[in-house]
Amino acid sequence: MKSDTLQAHDAAADLTLLLVEDDVITSEMVLLRLGGLFKHVETVSNGLEGLRLFHELTPDIVLTDQNMPGLSGMEMIRQIRLTDQATPIILMTYSMDHETLVEAINLGVTKFIAKPFKYELFVRVFNDLIKDISNKRQQENFRLQEMELLRYRDKYNSMQQEAARHKERHVLRHDLRDQIISGSGCVNWSIEVVHSSKDTMCGDGYA
Repeated sequence: MKSDTLQAHDAAADLTLLLVEDDVITSEMVLLRLGGLFKHVETVSNGLEGLRLFHELTPDIVLTDQNMPGLSGMEMIRQIRLTDQATPIILMTYSMDHETLVEAINLGVTKFIAKPFKYELFVRVFNDLIKDISNKRQQENFRLQEMELLRYRDKYNSMQQEAARHKERHVLRHDLRDQIISGSGCVNWSIEVVHSSKDTMCGDGYA
């Protein structure tokens, strides 16, 4: 597939994008490019609505403009980051000066897209981001699977240890318990079995 087309369709199929943009033409262009890629694309026209919808929907990616009425993109990001440090946020802005970039980086902006943006850059940013989200989810799934396997192994080992202890107690009870053994000098020995459970490293004790 060509590098100038949006890829990772399978990875994006379950993702939700929140688009915060007050310019109608830009919104329509973004929806044209991304509308069929994501599971859902929710659109609002200002930062206040964007903040409300973010907390309501918990989207996978946020794409926001900087200059908007009511609440700017940067202020919306600032509010989002008070409770969420992980969700990827892409900032679209006409101003790419040093001060703006530093502020955005400090707020945890994931990617930047300069306006007016080129389609090739737009594509590259989303391809990289979708691939990164997909890789992180796969790693998380692997981690959960490993934890489940460890829990299963520990449960199996505990069952095996208990089965072994049960067998040992069973053998001792049937082989020795309540028997009388004749010793020298007319001394008879009676057998009583005592079992004390210890931790796994020490093993159980038998007397």
